Amino acid sequence: MKILFSPSESKNENCVKNPINENSFIFKELFPYRMEALKHYEEFIKNASLQNLQELFGIKNENEIDKFKHDLKQAPTQEAILLYTGVSYEYLNFKILDKKSQAYILENTLIFSNLFGVVRANDTLPFYKFKQGAKIGNFAIEKFYKEHFSKALDEYLKNEEILD
Repeated sequence: MKILFSPSESKNENCVKNPINENSFIFKELFPYRMEALKHYEEFIKNASLQNLQELFGIKNENEIDKFKHDLKQAPTQEAILLYTGVSYEYLNFKILDKKSQAYILENTLIFSNLFGVVRANDTLPFYKFKQGAKIGNFAIEKFYKEHFSKALDEYLKNEEILD
C-alpha cells in the first residue's frame, strides 16, 4: 500500500544532511527535471520584486524573506517526512512511531512538494518556502511536473492500494 500525503507550508529549519543530488529523490532518472524547476524558482527569486517574493513565499515581513534567498542546491537537507511540520505531520507524529512503522512510512509515503514534485518520505529536501498556488513568473510548475512525472508515478503506483 502506498500513502499519498500533501506538503505543508510550515517546515522544520533543522536540516543537517548533505545537499540534494540525484540520489536524494525517488525517480532518479527524472532528477534533471527537478533541477530545471529549481532553476526557474531560483532565477525568479533573484529577479523578482519584493511584492512578487511576498506572494511566492506567503510572507509580508521583508527581513524574513531574506532567509529564503539562498542556493537550495548547496543547502543542507533532511528527510521530507521530518521537513514538513503542518497539522497532518503533527498528527502523524513520525518520531514517536516504532522503527517498523517509521521504515514503512519512509519507503511507502509519497508527498507532493510544491517545488520538488512527488517525493518519497525518505527523500531529502532543503528548507524552502513556496506558498501553495503561488506562481513562478510564467513557469507553470504544476503542469511541468504533471507532464514529466505522470508516467513514472503511474507506473510506480500500478498494482498498489492507495491511501489518499
